Amino acid sequence: MTNLKYNSRARKKGIQKAKREKEIKKRKKNGWLFSLNKLNSTIEIKPPIKAPKIFSLTSEPLKTLFFFNQLRVKSNYTNFKGRLSIRISLANVKEIDFASISILKSIMEEAKFSGILFSGDLPKDEYCKKSLVDYGFFKSLVDENKNEINIKSKGEHFSFEKKSGRVTEKDLIYFDKLSTNTFNHIKGTDNPNNYIEDLIVILKEISGNAVEWSNSHNEQWLLGILKEENKVTFTVTDLGKGILETLYVSDKLKILDLFFFRNKIDMLEKAFDRKYGSVSQEVNRNRGLPSIKKAFIENHIKNLIVCTNDVILHFNNYGKTIMLKENLYFQGTFYQWEITNDCNI
Repeated sequence: MTNLKYNSRARKKGIQKAKREKEIKKRKKNGWLFSLNKLNSTIEIKPPIKAPKIFSLTSEPLKTLFFFNQLRVKSNYTNFKGRLSIRISLANVKEIDFASISILKSIMEEAKFSGILFSGDLPKDEYCKKSLVDYGFFKSLVDENKNEINIKSKGEHFSFEKKSGRVTEKDLIYFDKLSTNTFNHIKGTDNPNNYIEDLIVILKEISGNAVEWSNSHNEQWLLGILKEENKVTFTVTDLGKGILETLYVSDKLKILDLFFFRNKIDMLEKAFDRKYGSVSQEVNRNRGLPSIKKAFIENHIKNLIVCTNDVILHFNNYGKTIMLKENLYFQGTFYQWEITNDCNI
């Protein structure tokens, strides 16, 4: 009889423990941080993180990258009894570009994946407010009443899941439609048989190689599309390790790099020439980067910019290429390019 009672109590305790562990996992996923024994009662309110007046990766890259880095430092988060949140202020912003909105949206997605709340205010400048609308910033966001905001805009952002280097049939169908829509928008036509092959190649290579092996926490990458008159701008943001952190450099190349005093800019350029492999050393890796450069050289795309780790590389204007200091280090990879009437499509 005693054994039966003991077994019954042990089973009851086991069920209670399993329920508690399940609840802990659920709460942690939603951003609640607490130990197994008691809830976190900490209340620590942090001031909003202010965006620079020129909130533009292309015009003011250093201040803009510093702002992004502040958003990814946990010590800047408000902690209300274990619930983490980030407050940002765009109030003083006078200029915004599509690149910065794309990266900001990606950081917000990353925070959402970790159960961290995002809140903030809008720019006082009316033109900047309009830019937020045009760039699709409000899409997929919710207001203070948790109602989804759905405003028609020129810009859109789409999240794609990483799938071990493979591109799904669903992704390929989307890339194909996007290629047709881009061609027709630029040329002012409406032919479902039109398409831009190089755009499909770039997106396929990025999704299958250049992004997948970068190990981002949320296992997603964000595609941004901005349609303007006779032009479409594309952005790709992946908040993983970044290109330079995932390169494999042979011992022979390391010696040559040291001999010729090559810096991180040189290394990134050589990655686009496929002089280095990836850390996985698999034969199918690192093919996406040369195909992107090839599309630029052959004028299939214009104004190609890549920001990753220590470097912002401007393919069309080497004078704007910069090597970043430690406090401006970008954890991830960002691409931006344009397709216009002047491109070979």
